[in-house]
Amino acid sequence: MGERVALDAPLVVRFAGDIPSAQRWKVAELEPDVAGDGHWVDGATWSFTPKRWRQGRPQRVRLHPPGGEPVEWTFRARVPMPLAPAAGEGARLVLSFDDGPNDRRQADRLLDRLKELRIRALFFPSGRWAKTRPDWVARARDEGHRVCNHTFSHVNLTAPWMTDARITDEIARGAGDGECKLFRPPLMGVDARVERIAKTLGYEVYLWDVDSRDWEGGPAEDVLATTLGQARPDAVVLFHIHAEATYQILPPLAERLRQAGYVLSWDPADAPGSRVGAGGRPEWGALADRPTDAETSMADADLPGLGPP
Repeated sequence: MGERVALDAPLVVRFAGDIPSAQRWKVAELEPDVAGDGHWVDGATWSFTPKRWRQGRPQRVRLHPPGGEPVEWTFRARVPMPLAPAAGEGARLVLSFDDGPNDRRQADRLLDRLKELRIRALFFPSGRWAKTRPDWVARARDEGHRVCNHTFSHVNLTAPWMTDARITDEIARGAGDGECKLFRPPLMGVDARVERIAKTLGYEVYLWDVDSRDWEGGPAEDVLATTLGQARPDAVVLFHIHAEATYQILPPLAERLRQAGYVLSWDPADAPGSRVGAGGRPEWGALADRPTDAETSMADADLPGLGPP
């Protein structure tokens, strides 16, 4: 329960007694399903060797022993820590933060940490949360960050019940600092209709390249390894304001990324000649020169629950 295992670690289940052969097929199951080799070593031992566990993500084992009570537990596979990130070569890496924490101190101390680390980030809080913290929005802007639109109530804009009027209202009441006109749809819920309405309201869709997966609530070491392993020049990283793990990893993350040659800023002026990857657009320079095309790829269709961001 709760163990961290290697990506190819075998799973071995030993029962107190032999399981009748006719009942073995339904005794053990994995959720989600994972490709691999499962077999009975003997009448009381079931072994499963995966091709690869889902790195850093919860894996559930559920047992249904004949005549006994069901048993289940979860574990996570480690995320391999890269020896070094891909070379930055003076390019930007844009750190972005979504949503808003229940504890107001979390948002404040995140700004404190970014200030200490000299990082200029993009924020996409929900409009509902930002409405309760106009002081925070003003401080973020004054300290060199940009506060951008993430709808008012963090709703999936592509849900069947979302009419044009509802989508318009959600975007119109989203957060902003008065300068940023970038729009990030919650749950990556974007289609041609959402993009059209956002553009009518003066916004451009802005997604991300690297999902840190901090929204899963996993260990800080996994968030760090995931981000460093996927970092590449001019990419946009997805974090969350409320994620404790992200707050913890920012100092070592900043150190390793800068050692690899990255500039941690949203502003092209900080890294001349820089581009912005699939999360933004190559055309996005100064905030006044917003992109003409939006990225609408559904890169993570298996998001559980609310998922990111």
